[in-house]
Amino acid sequence: MLATAVAALGIVAFAWAANPPAHQPTADLRNARLVDAYLRDVDLRDARLDHADLTNADLTGANLTGASINGVVWRNTTCPDGSNSDDNRHTCAGHLS
Repeated sequence: MLATAVAALGIVAFAWAANPPAHQPTADLRNARLVDAYLRDVDLRDARLDHADLTNADLTGANLTGASINGVVWRNTTCPDGSNSDDNRHTCAGHLS
């Protein structure tokens, strides 16, 4: 009986490892005020950041793959690649990885 339970648990663990949970739903941060936000290493894949205010935010190492960034306010923002938006024509576009 114990051997059967252990075998079943092993099968469940293998199935879970072979099929990891899907990517979480997209974050909707449109028009969000993220001033001074500490967002280091945050997963923002496919996030909707349109018109968000990221003044003084730190996005170092954040994953913004596929994120929508139309109209974002980039003032003194640390971009995911560690550069500063003020040195990049006031944007992190092109510096998201």
